[in-house]
Amino acid sequence: MKKIYFTFMALALSAAVLTGCEDVPSPYDIPSSSHTGGDSGSDDSGTIAASGSGTLEDPYNVAAANDACKALEQSSTSATYLSDDVYVKGIISLIEDTEISSYGNITYYISDTGETTSQLEVYRGYGLGGNKFTSLDEIHVGDTVIVKGKLQNWLGKQYEFTSGSSICYLNGKTAGEESGTTGVAAGTGAQGDPFNVAGIIKYTSALASDVNSTDKVYFKGIVSKTKDVSATYGNATFYISEDGTTDGDQFYVFRALGVGGAAIASESDVEVGDTVVMYGTVVNYKGNTPETVQKESYIYSIKKAKSEPTPTPTPTPSAVGVNIDGTTVTLASGATAGNESVTIDLNTLSLENAAAVETVTFSDGSTIVFGKGTGTNAPKFYTATKGVRVYGGNTLTFNGKSAIAQIVITCDSYSGTDYVGQTTATVTFDGKTAVYTNAGSATTQLRAQTITIYYAASSAAKRYAKRRR
Repeated sequence: MKKIYFTFMALALSAAVLTGCEDVPSPYDIPSSSHTGGDSGSDDSGTIAASGSGTLEDPYNVAAANDACKALEQSSTSATYLSDDVYVKGIISLIEDTEISSYGNITYYISDTGETTSQLEVYRGYGLGGNKFTSLDEIHVGDTVIVKGKLQNWLGKQYEFTSGSSICYLNGKTAGEESGTTGVAAGTGAQGDPFNVAGIIKYTSALASDVNSTDKVYFKGIVSKTKDVSATYGNATFYISEDGTTDGDQFYVFRALGVGGAAIASESDVEVGDTVVMYGTVVNYKGNTPETVQKESYIYSIKKAKSEPTPTPTPTPSAVGVNIDGTTVTLASGATAGNESVTIDLNTLSLENAAAVETVTFSDGSTIVFGKGTGTNAPKFYTATKGVRVYGGNTLTFNGKSAIAQIVITCDSYSGTDYVGQTTATVTFDGKTAVYTNAGSATTQLRAQTITIYYAASSAAKRYAKRRR
């Protein structure tokens, strides 16, 4: 067990992991000859000769790594380090920890034979590709590994990898060349083409250390492990992977909000096996841990693993035309709504602040065209509003994928004023199309934030279409 002094030092270190290993040729030919010798930190007089140069192509064996540590300056007051990362191959001989640290790392030992002699300590190391450990079952005594990190001579007493090392090779599995991922990156981060797990790891790992992404992005995966789903704080910390397991790439979702940016209300809001599409800001924490920024991401959509998806509630029928209730504006056609709807959050589209908006597209291909109409200014997006300001005389043209029953717009409220447009505003419906006009002599803005289209029930859509002939 590490001395109290070094434990204190380690706690002061960040939770960052090293950037992932480069592409490792697979498989490595690990020697299995016998080895006897002194304990870790002693003169290594075993029969296995030191070999390797510490590079990716020619990693040290454990004997060579111990020699490299021994050659460092001896100090009884501070640790001495090799300044560059090196690669060491060996067999896990002992796993010291009985649980994963709060930082997602594990302390274990490797040797050339798998025996507990002439070992090299891997102090608080990370898993394959530098990913945080989520289970002690990810490594076992007897596993063959190649570890990347910085060697140190701790107080002249212990030879070891200092905290933050990563596994590049584990029993035939290698970390890919792209930011420590083992999968193939896909997606662009757009609403209609979210990153997959390997893609969001690659994107985030390319950011400068501790600098938040300029743009918010969409990414998707299956919840592989939950760490803290808190109704008290209204956020959730969990991991996602491509297949919902902890075997390969995992991305760390740190203190994200719930669906649509709402607070997490229950531990059941996020569970292992749930399929999620996330939206938000990401950061390469300490240059080594790709993750989301606290409370700057949320669940865009979720498909629960343990139950059928909740059907979209049918909206309460409203009088035909424009209906205003608090900060909600409902545009009703008179057709009966079915169970199908689509929602867009105008604050999540990376629109330019104070710039005119022309067209936005829903996830199902439906669109909204923002028109100047008879207004002085065209509709514009403002970050302060968290949506689009529709001025007097402006128009909104909705083009749905099928006949529209209702459109519900949630609006901004500021300094006691609900910006819900003019009471004389109008709307016309024609099957799949609806046109809203913020008409009248007043200048009240409609500050739209989220917009939901409720499609007509199939039978209602057919009746409506017949009336329009």
